[in-house]
Amino acid sequence: MKEMKIAEALLLRKSSEQKLSKLEILKDDELYEVRTVRKQIKEGEIEEITTKVPKLSLKEVMDEYDALSKKIRQLDASIQKANWDCSVSLPEDFEE
Repeated sequence: MKEMKIAEALLLRKSSEQKLSKLEILKDDELYEVRTVRKQIKEGEIEEITTKVPKLSLKEVMDEYDALSKKIRQLDASIQKANWDCSVSLPEDFEE
């Protein structure tokens, strides 16, 4: 098991959550590339064909999304455990 400080785990969680939010808002133009090809169909006639070619497969995006989600859940569980296992000392005159 990898050991790290709580502050490091919180930073790792934040960066993982930011990556996850980027995957959630992927736009159509970020997933596809538009390509245009000119083909001769008859003598003197040229047809222009435009296609959308995927840059990534949906499976690749979902696999990355699932892996980041799992990582965040594991971090949350570890941070919560550390929260319950640790306590802090406050001055006697500290008011809530």
